[in-house]
Amino acid sequence: MRYINENSRILNWPEMPLARIVILLILGIYSSPFIPIPLLYQLSTCLFLLTIILIMQTSKSSTLSVVRSLSLLILFLVFCTGVFRSSLQKTSSDSYHYTNSLDKHNYIVGQIVQKIKKKKASSSTLLEVESINGQGARGKLLVYFNKADSLLDYSLGDIIAISGSPNNIQSGKNPRSFDYQNFMANKGIDKQIFLKLGNHSLVKKNRVFLPLHYANIARRWALGVLDNKLPDRDQYATASAMVLGNRDHISEELQSAFSDTGAVHVLAVSGLHVGIVIMLFNFLFRRTRSESKQTKKVIKFSVLTLVVISYALITGASPAVVRASIMFSTLLFGRLWFDNTNIYNILSFSAILILLYNPNNLTDLGFIFSYLALISIVFFQPYFMTLIESFYDPTHWVSIRITQLVTVSLAAQVLIFPLSIFYFHKFPIYFILSGVMAVAMAPFILGCGLLMIFTSFIPVWSTVNTVAFSLLLKAFLGIIYGIQMLPFNSIDNVWISKSSMMFLYVTILSIMFILGNQKSEYHRFLNPNKIGRNRAVLLIFLSVFGILGNSIFHTYRIKNHKELIVYDHNGATLIDIYEGERLVTISSKNINKEAANYTCRDNRIFHGNLVNNLATTNTKNRNYQIDKNGLLYYYDKEILFLSSIDIEAEFPAQSDILFISHGCEVQPYKILEVHKTKQVVIDGSVTYKMINQWKKECLKKGIRFYATKTEGAYILKK
Repeated sequence: MRYINENSRILNWPEMPLARIVILLILGIYSSPFIPIPLLYQLSTCLFLLTIILIMQTSKSSTLSVVRSLSLLILFLVFCTGVFRSSLQKTSSDSYHYTNSLDKHNYIVGQIVQKIKKKKASSSTLLEVESINGQGARGKLLVYFNKADSLLDYSLGDIIAISGSPNNIQSGKNPRSFDYQNFMANKGIDKQIFLKLGNHSLVKKNRVFLPLHYANIARRWALGVLDNKLPDRDQYATASAMVLGNRDHISEELQSAFSDTGAVHVLAVSGLHVGIVIMLFNFLFRRTRSESKQTKKVIKFSVLTLVVISYALITGASPAVVRASIMFSTLLFGRLWFDNTNIYNILSFSAILILLYNPNNLTDLGFIFSYLALISIVFFQPYFMTLIESFYDPTHWVSIRITQLVTVSLAAQVLIFPLSIFYFHKFPIYFILSGVMAVAMAPFILGCGLLMIFTSFIPVWSTVNTVAFSLLLKAFLGIIYGIQMLPFNSIDNVWISKSSMMFLYVTILSIMFILGNQKSEYHRFLNPNKIGRNRAVLLIFLSVFGILGNSIFHTYRIKNHKELIVYDHNGATLIDIYEGERLVTISSKNINKEAANYTCRDNRIFHGNLVNNLATTNTKNRNYQIDKNGLLYYYDKEILFLSSIDIEAEFPAQSDILFISHGCEVQPYKILEVHKTKQVVIDGSVTYKMINQWKKECLKKGIRFYATKTEGAYILKK
């Protein structure tokens, strides 16, 4: 068997005009924050360009210069459209947004548009604001309920009234930490509110879009069937995630197993699952193709689109499912009505629709990963297939399918691994093995799960399906846990800079250019020009040297790095002291390891050290030591830990920095009257009440004051 690559020329612009349009649209969206032009002027520019284009289009002139000018104007219009659409999405551009009507005390009415998430500390949901203080308004508000409100009886679609004062979502206060504020802003959520006990009430019950209402009922019923039929919790959690998109019951161990093996994508209902659903139902219309009658094609497209929409609604209509539904619907339409459709055109068309609807999708990792994976599979899979066929030519259908799954797993990783390492700092070694098993078994799990749900009312058939489904899930989880137990299952704690990531993409795109523009011997004879190929090779060499240079510079910087960091960690003390490649940590004894890992993990990975050496007594390091009087000598600085001294006994009379940590509640006047210091630093273990007392006392005495809760991590460099 010889594999034919029908999409070999990735930059064949005449065959994929929509690719140019989506690239310019993306550039416009990215450029929007840097173009401070009023909305009215942006709209006027778009209308002016559109008018010029229409005038030129209706003219009879068809010279090369006119055609080129028209093409450039269209692309510039697309760019301006991206800028305008992104600016239109900003909160500051909406005069009716609720943030423009906030007072000290607010009465807000809105609709619950997200299922209430209940956690130990509090419960939260997302509110679509309808009015504020009696005036019509709009916008999304993140709502946290008091943990004492244990009997919350709200459901999706309910209209509720709340009172309080929304505040800004906190940004990442620690070095290289996850920026939650920016993450929520990209979703159109700028404020959050913490409700006091009882500061909320129900206005109207279940006012939700009717199809979505019945889809939620169907989803709850289906989850109940799975819960009743699958007593094993891991099996139930896996089935509810893979079949219905409910990940609420995924344990940390199960999540870790799928993450370490590189199969975590099967737990989130996305393009893979939508594609499997279409594949299962497409079997009923396997004889309807592009050459079939229009009626048959319309029926096939309508039925499969309805199936996709129904499945998307039942699984919660997450952004990933909606994106996948649009992509597969456009792909299905293109395959049915157009011969020799270009897959890149179809992907570009779906991306244009999604980005015009919500340009913030461009910052969503799910959106980026899904499109990069699809493009990577479409482009690289044929080359990997050809490479394998040069050594082994599969003839049996089983060997052909296995080879296809292996090449798909390999191809999918090419364009996503730089971004994956940059954000998640790990790379699964056995992704081919887990990918082949997960993708091969996913259709059976999804199909068997749907069949079990739909036939749950048939006694004998339901029992047979339940046993088969349980055995299938048991085998699947056994394979995942088995792969996780293999030695060196993943490369962890890998750090690459943003510039190194960009160099990697330049290298990959250059290779794609070379592969996608290969010429036959006849074409090389007619046009021996190799300028484009030579430039691509030069870019590859420059990018490789750039990556090596970044690596050398990073290693040099780490080895000569000396820094003390007091993290903003709520309720506990967490301090890292770096001296080159050495790390010493000072922390509370009862600190939660998972929470501490979330606070400082990325910064420690950056420094190439995740070892926690607890330093609560004297150390032998020549540049700093903690003595019995609570003093930390950090080079030329003397840092006094107030929690380590007895204020009733004798203690040091002065210090450079007085550090209030470990939940210390000593009154400031008892210390500052007898102790002289240049600066007071308070970490996240101290209450706001004590922070305010220390702040007032420091202002009186002219002492510099720093609180990590309000100002972020405190960093002291050598």
